[in-house]
Amino acid sequence: MKKVALVLFCAVVINSGSVSAHDRKIGLLMDATCGQRLADSPEEAASHLVSCSLRESCVTAGFGVLIEGKFYKFDKMGDKLALMIFQSTDKKANVRVRVDAHFDKDVISPAILEPFN
Repeated sequence: MKKVALVLFCAVVINSGSVSAHDRKIGLLMDATCGQRLADSPEEAASHLVSCSLRESCVTAGFGVLIEGKFYKFDKMGDKLALMIFQSTDKKANVRVRVDAHFDKDVISPAILEPFN
């Protein structure tokens, strides 16, 4: 978990001049393939398995966050942070995260990405 905290800190330093300029949202972390498919199905999305997101094809597709019926794809740094969260979680499904980012693009660059309970 210390490794995740260090990387999250580094992401904040690299990606932000001011975190206050970002929106803060809570959502479900998942791979891009399933996230886009499950955007309209919140119950099914909540039961999406971590093991699915850790499949090689899903890791290759990248990650993002599902918030209120919309899937936001991460940039490469966000993908790295998401993978670390998935690899370090004890949860089997329903991995919720807090994301600070500008949510006005198809691909977002999270200034902060951290687990949220």
